[in-house]
Amino acid sequence: MRESARAPDGAPITADDGYDIVDFAWAASPFPVSADQPDYTSTGGDDIGGYANRSVDGWMAEAAATADPAVSLADLDRADRQISQDACTLPLYQLPTLIAVQPDLVNAHGNGTASGPTDNVGEWGLKKAS
Repeated sequence: MRESARAPDGAPITADDGYDIVDFAWAASPFPVSADQPDYTSTGGDDIGGYANRSVDGWMAEAAATADPAVSLADLDRADRQISQDACTLPLYQLPTLIAVQPDLVNAHGNGTASGPTDNVGEWGLKKAS
C-alpha cells in the first residue's frame, strides 16, 4: 500500500473501495527491474490495483534473474507491453522537473527518475576559464 493513495477522509485507498479513478504517482527509479516488481506482479507488495498476469510475473522474474542486460530489457519490454494492453494503469502525465543552474556549471540536467536532477551530481563541474 502506498501511503500517498488516500481517500478524501484520509483513509488508505484499496482496490475494493470502488473508485473509478485515483490520481497518484509512481516515482520512477533508475532500477526498473527491482522497482517495478512490487507494483505489477501478482505477489507485489505495492500492487494496489490488484493487477495479476502470470505472463508479466514470469517476465519480471526472468528480468530480475538474468545477468544479461539485453535479456532483462527484452523481458521488461514484454511486461510493459502487456501491462499497457491490460490497461492496468493510465499514465496521464510525467511529473515535471525544473532545474536552473549558473552558466558556468556543466553536466547538470534533469532526468526522469526519483533521484531528480542531482542523480549525476558526481559528474557536475565548472567550465574552464577562458
